[in-house]
Amino acid sequence: MFILIYLLSRDFKITERLALAMPMGLGLTTFLMFFLDRAIHSITPASVTVSVFLCTLIFAGVRLYLDWRANDLPWKRPRPKMDLSWLTLVWVVFAGMTAYLVYGITVKCLYWPPAEFDTILGYDLLSKGIAHEHIILNSILTTPDIVNGCGPRLLYPPLLALCNSLCYMTGMDTPKLINALFFLSWVFIIYLLLRRFVSSSGAIIFTFLTIVIPEMFAHASFSLTNLPCAIYTTVAVMAFVVWYEQRKEGFFYLSFFAVIFAIWTRSEAVLFTGGILAVLLYVAVRERKYKYLLIYACSVIPYFAWNAFLKAYVPRDQTGIFIAKAFYDPSKLKQVLTTAWEFMSSANIYGATAYITIAGFFVILIANIAINFSKKENKYLLGALVLWLVIYMAAGGNLLSLSLFAALILATSYINGEKWELMLIFFLALGVYTMMFYQMKDTDGSLFNPGGWMQSGYKRGLFCYAPLGLFIAVTSRWSVWAFGKLDEQLRLFKKPV
Repeated sequence: MFILIYLLSRDFKITERLALAMPMGLGLTTFLMFFLDRAIHSITPASVTVSVFLCTLIFAGVRLYLDWRANDLPWKRPRPKMDLSWLTLVWVVFAGMTAYLVYGITVKCLYWPPAEFDTILGYDLLSKGIAHEHIILNSILTTPDIVNGCGPRLLYPPLLALCNSLCYMTGMDTPKLINALFFLSWVFIIYLLLRRFVSSSGAIIFTFLTIVIPEMFAHASFSLTNLPCAIYTTVAVMAFVVWYEQRKEGFFYLSFFAVIFAIWTRSEAVLFTGGILAVLLYVAVRERKYKYLLIYACSVIPYFAWNAFLKAYVPRDQTGIFIAKAFYDPSKLKQVLTTAWEFMSSANIYGATAYITIAGFFVILIANIAINFSKKENKYLLGALVLWLVIYMAAGGNLLSLSLFAALILATSYINGEKWELMLIFFLALGVYTMMFYQMKDTDGSLFNPGGWMQSGYKRGLFCYAPLGLFIAVTSRWSVWAFGKLDEQLRLFKKPV
């Protein structure tokens, strides 16, 4: 929804508003549908259209009023000159390859119906029930045998099911148009947010690297929740970093709404709220500003609202999947960490993403320590790095060595001004997410078996972290400097005077 993004702030470029309009608009629309369901117990094309239209009028009116008060109406602003100085041959090549991949996914989405096991027994099934009965709490969710037979697939937050139901309610045979729109928007979003930090060549190269992550590219045409959730969480974290680094107010609220929609897609996205709240707690203590902390804390409301809805209305016999007490099982912990690394390092699943991310970490470590060695703190960091290498060579990649590595990267980033807030969010969310699987029950042996929680759930859950790993690598000051120098040499047009 273009007007919603414009209402948040004038800091957004028109291209950013256009790219963000679809995923943010769909997220808002699903909340309106949930409100209609609770208020009048009727979700129809007419009621949804009227609700969206009224919201659009309200948002546009508020934005125009604010611009009028500031004597800065849109039609009175000077038009910027066309600037093509960012265009390079590298950009043309990688943009062409990216466009071809987007075309392929779009064709596959439009001509192949949903066929994935989880969506047939979950998201697509629920969306058909909503479209047919015009209510979320339809006969599918109120029939115990169906709920228990389909398992947890019906119980995920309803964003994707509500989006898909819009297609069915308007007479479409398949909801895969939603997938195509998400993926198309995702390409523009990742590029435009990267451009806030790095030159055009760096942004388009890493946009391409994000798009071609094998497992994520395959899922772009699947009617599942994993990729939409990854899109929302990545927008939330990247927008938050823009706000923290540049203090552009609109990006804080963009991050706030994006993480809400992520939680409204998959509940584990709440981990990113936890990481961002940790940074905001630091900001609150340092600057004595509690406004942002309190506002962002409200993003967990959809998590509790959906779980309360399920508990109140949906009959289910499933028992909890987590062990409700702390325990230590070294063999299970080792198996969890080993399996996690097998997914991350697999060329067939995540390509070179893990290696690019790790290379980015070591560039941040070594370059900052070497070039800023005159800092006393960096001398201590060098000693800590040597100690970590000794521990890693002696013990391997266990929980201790990995935790120490994360602490070392975080300390280096904080001391040398290398987006420490991004490192904290990334390591905290990924660490807790991985340990969630350690806490899962494995009484029937399904935790590590093919099709089990680790083999399917964890592997897909890493979608939220892979783009952030690339984001860390490309936006370090050394990568930004290198791509800036590259663009100076490859520029096709001069900057207008």
